[in-house]
Order: sequence, then C-alpha cells, then structure tokens
Amino acid sequence: MKKLLSISAICLSITSWVFFLFLSILAFAPWNLIKSIDQHVLTNYSIEFSELQSYGNALNRNLIFNNLSIMYNERVLIQAAEFELGLSFKPLNLFNFLNINRILIKDGFFDNSNMRISNSPPSSLTNLSDEISLSFKNFKYQRDDSIFEINGDLFGELPRSISGQISFLHSNKLSTIAVNSVEGSYRFSLNLHSYEWLNFIPGFDASPIKDLAFQINALGELQPDQSNIRGSFSSNSLFLKSFSINQNKGSFHFQSKKN
Repeated sequence: MKKLLSISAICLSITSWVFFLFLSILAFAPWNLIKSIDQHVLTNYSIEFSELQSYGNALNRNLIFNNLSIMYNERVLIQAAEFELGLSFKPLNLFNFLNINRILIKDGFFDNSNMRISNSPPSSLTNLSDEISLSFKNFKYQRDDSIFEINGDLFGELPRSISGQISFLHSNKLSTIAVNSVEGSYRFSLNLHSYEWLNFIPGFDASPIKDLAFQINALGELQPDQSNIRGSFSSNSLFLKSFSINQNKGSFHFQSKKN
C-alpha cells in the first residue's frame, strides 16, 4: 500500500511539474512552444505567423497571431491577418484541462474541403469553455463551391445566455442569425436564404438530410414557462435511398405555455 501511495505521489509530482513547465513556456516563450508543437507533434501540419502576442495570467492566456497560415500537406486550411485564441486551464481536471474561451478571426479564410481531407488532430483534451466569445470580421468560409463571408459576434454562457448576431453573405444574399438572452428568456431572429444549412451543424455531418436546402424566416421568444415562434419555411426536394422529402413551403406559428 505504501509503495502504491509513493508511486502515485511521484506521478502526481511529475505531472504537476510538467504542467507548470508548460504554463511557464506558454507565458514567457509562446513562439518557441508553438513552433515545437508544429515540428514535433503536428508533423503533417505547417504553422506560420509573422508575430505572436501573449497576455493574461497563468490559467487564462490569450494568444494573438498576425498573418497566420496553417497548412496540411501543402493544402491551405486556415489563413488570417489576425487570429486570437483565448485559453483557460483547469489543472485539477486531467481529462479536460484545456478550454477555449475566445476566438477572433479578422480577414481570414477557411477551406472546409481541405479540412475534411486532413486527419485533424484529436481534440479530446480541448473543449469550448462555458463562457465563450466569438468574433468574425471579413471571415471567408469555403465549402465545396460555395463561399460565405461571415461577420458578427456571439458571447455569453453556453448554452444558457448567448447573445449577438452573425451574418452570412453568400451568392449576393445576406442571411442573419440574431439572439438575445434577457433574464432567462431567449429572443431570436432567423433570416436564412436557401442553402444546405445543416452542414454547418457538427451533429449532422453523417446525417442523410444534411444536404436538404431550405429557407427560413422566424421570430420568436423562448421562456421557461412559455414559447412563441412565428415565421415561414420552404425547402427543396431531397431524394435518398430509403426515403424522399418533397418540396415544401408555408408559414407556421408555434405557441406553448405551461400551466
């Protein structure tokens, strides 16, 4: 028993020192740390940037990259004139010790088709923080033959109190999503032009209906004791091996109230 306790204490001590060393290098020499990860961990990737700034405290660190370029086997994945990444560390949680609390992309480009080709590194140790801030300025997102220009900000606590607005410019049409959380209630507005919007939701990656093109305009409010949503919806036909979805168009009004 004493031997087991001694081994556990030694392992815990080594882990603590490794974690402390990692935080120290990230705080005082972030450039060297990123380059070491690029060369020795993400060997199939290439991470290039002209300048790197780091600020914050030991457990909450923000990294600002200028002229960032990430490539996989000479294929461009991400480019950005400015890319900010906010990280929070939880040393007591070994299986979820690294969380992302801020993402800012300015004058950026992301190619989703190249990301699907690459074997992206495992993200089991990286998660989105409960408190999150997202900001996009002139961010171009490419999926197959479609290019979206994304602008806007979202901030708040997932999933309870998110506020902000995101706009998508594609095929000279502007689609918007606006949400506002006030004292436990959600107010939202959707104005989405026809597209396969389910492809933007990670949970639908393997779903057969992810290629369903639809358009929706909706305005609503969700509260703990009642909900009220009103809008219009239209979709194209989708033919699959086991079933088909016919073209649909109409308006709707959903209302519920708890007694």
